[in-house]
Amino acid sequence: MTMNGSRSAYTRKRILEAALRLFAQKGDKTSLREITAEAQVNVSAVNYHFGSKEGLIQAIYQHRVEALNQTLLRALEALEEQCNSPDGPEIRQLVEAYFRPLLLHALADAPKVQGAAPPPRDPEVLLRTLTLYGHARVLDRFRVAFGRALPHLPEHELLWRLVFMLGAASCAVSCKDSLLFALDPRHSEPFSADSLIDRLLAFLVGGCLAPLPVRADAAPLINTGVRIRPGQAGA
Repeated sequence: MTMNGSRSAYTRKRILEAALRLFAQKGDKTSLREITAEAQVNVSAVNYHFGSKEGLIQAIYQHRVEALNQTLLRALEALEEQCNSPDGPEIRQLVEAYFRPLLLHALADAPKVQGAAPPPRDPEVLLRTLTLYGHARVLDRFRVAFGRALPHLPEHELLWRLVFMLGAASCAVSCKDSLLFALDPRHSEPFSADSLIDRLLAFLVGGCLAPLPVRADAAPLINTGVRIRPGQAGA
């Protein structure tokens, strides 16, 4: 790399690191002026490296999800190396390995106010981010591991349970305050990220280990809208 190329890469890294710090503190209210002041660069440097503030925000999401992906893959690989069972790691281990880092990632995406819970957020923000920034391959690795740990579950039932688990995780982070108020306007328990995560992980493990629903022996619903029961195919 040339001296100019090295200097350019360093400037880009400095801008990105400054933006990461400020967005962790202030969230979407962070201004471009604050970022350039923190990074000690001018606006043209941001535009040169990222195109715009929106481009910088996309780079932030990309950076954070890539770091999350590496954390999750390392956790899964460590579990698989330590496991002696042919079915792989246990459900509780897989839920812990996948969802705790995921929830910490989501909670870190909100502004930090001492003693206060993060503000309500769009329930789809986390899922959309994970879909758009290269997370699919990581989720697929965990899907295979969950399937090995739950060999009695049909594939379509495992898929739905993962959908419900991801939805619960996203909603617990994004709109828990509104739901708590709707259920009990007097609720005043101080927010604790650890308490939220521990409660949710216990709930997710229970969902994974729940018995099959009454209709689980039916074939999954296909685009035709027709549900075919075992024995009816070709009738």
